[in-house]
Amino acid sequence: MAKVSFDIRAIEKWVGKSKKRMVQTAQESTAEAGARVIERTPVDTAFARNNWFPTLNGQFTAGGGGAVVASVSFSGMKLGDRLGLVNNTEYIVPLEYGASGQAPEGMVRVTAAEWPVIVREVAMRIGRG
Repeated sequence: MAKVSFDIRAIEKWVGKSKKRMVQTAQESTAEAGARVIERTPVDTAFARNNWFPTLNGQFTAGGGGAVVASVSFSGMKLGDRLGLVNNTEYIVPLEYGASGQAPEGMVRVTAAEWPVIVREVAMRIGRG
């Protein structure tokens, strides 16, 4: 008869490491997606691009807008948090739907379509680290 035994401490260590990687993957993937949306926002006066504000669980997280603020804000997330980007520029919806030749396919929709690839790339990078 074969006998198999496991050291529970090794399993607990693996679970802890896996949770940390999940959180890091979520944080970095969300920051990357946010940066892509912001970078893709057409620039004339830069008002629309600078008017993206990160939210965490429905609350604004920082006093300013932009990719750096979003990245820092998203770095504090935990599993189960709801993250978002809000832009109250009155013409952001027309920009999203091609009003500017700089982003004829939009910013948010293009990035949303890339989400699976973003997560996969970040997870692979973190898994190697």
